[in-house]
Amino acid sequence: MKKIITLFLLTMLVHYGQCQNVKSHVVEIPNHGIYIPNQTFNITSVLDNRIQKETIGTAQKGMSNRQVDVVFSKPVEDYLLGYFQNNLPTYTDVTEVVLKVDRLSVSERTMATKEIGFADLAIEVLVEENGEIFSFGKFEANIEESGLDVTSGHGERIYQVLMNCLHQFSSSEKQMLAFVPIEEKSGFLDYKPLMRKGLFKSYSEWVNLDSGNESPTGFKIKGMGEGGKFPRYQPMDEKTNKRIKGIFAFSDGESFYLNASQYTAADYFVKAQLVGPYFLFEDQVTDAAATASFGLVGALASTKTNLYLFNPKFGTVRVLDDRYIKELLSGHPEILKAWEISDGKREIKKDLMVMLNEVLQEKD
Repeated sequence: MKKIITLFLLTMLVHYGQCQNVKSHVVEIPNHGIYIPNQTFNITSVLDNRIQKETIGTAQKGMSNRQVDVVFSKPVEDYLLGYFQNNLPTYTDVTEVVLKVDRLSVSERTMATKEIGFADLAIEVLVEENGEIFSFGKFEANIEESGLDVTSGHGERIYQVLMNCLHQFSSSEKQMLAFVPIEEKSGFLDYKPLMRKGLFKSYSEWVNLDSGNESPTGFKIKGMGEGGKFPRYQPMDEKTNKRIKGIFAFSDGESFYLNASQYTAADYFVKAQLVGPYFLFEDQVTDAAATASFGLVGALASTKTNLYLFNPKFGTVRVLDDRYIKELLSGHPEILKAWEISDGKREIKKDLMVMLNEVLQEKD
């Protein structure tokens, strides 16, 4: 038995060493061409309004599913403008518009027998007239697909949501509205109005305050292992007492519960330990690939306790590791220094995230 465990650990170490060399995953949107019936606009400029402009999400690489950043070959503004110039026809005597990108992200998660890839896009179409900026409205779309390996499909999914948003704009009434830039606090979404009771099938549904998401039948929360270190939860239909499936998250109006499928293969919910500009979760997870390859031994050896950070502005979930912490604290040198001289334990990470949330909210 000791030999088997030793062999497994050595194998994991080899894969871990290989994963350390994995660079960002570069995505290219396929040049299918963009056809808009009765097109009445040209896109002359792209504005990246996202706070985190360095990446467009995360992908999973290698047997250990190490998360790596997903990027275009150029900054988003340059890449998308070049893409439109090559794929979207231009016309004379039409309206010239600016495409403001408010959200653009891709992600993926591993289930027991498949992977799920996700793409999310939110844009606003702007136009300048007589020296003033007007808005033609905001449009958003998302898509989720499953497969054995979804990483290669991120470009196609971005194409699909891009087409969806442009068709929405093209078929809209194109009523010019005064453009009022939203002064977001420290660049973060105001999470407080979002903390309402409801069951939310997707991130977009949760963030859309006008969608009336409160469960029509009502729900109750069933706790599992609440006396233990890692309590888990399930929303239950009040009438049928059956588990409510297929939702991204839910809230009882006071606490926020995220589906663990956002970061692992399981399907249960974890309660946020910290709510603010960032939401913090703690969970103990098992590497599905290690379990499939090495059975019980693999499951035991690959079980990890992680902290996960949910960004309400983008709907992204990332492991709170050293790299991400330094990225988050790059603009907060005093908190960063506290991290660099710490022992790196989870409790320290929690304290630092409390400090970061407090600082960000003080700037509101």
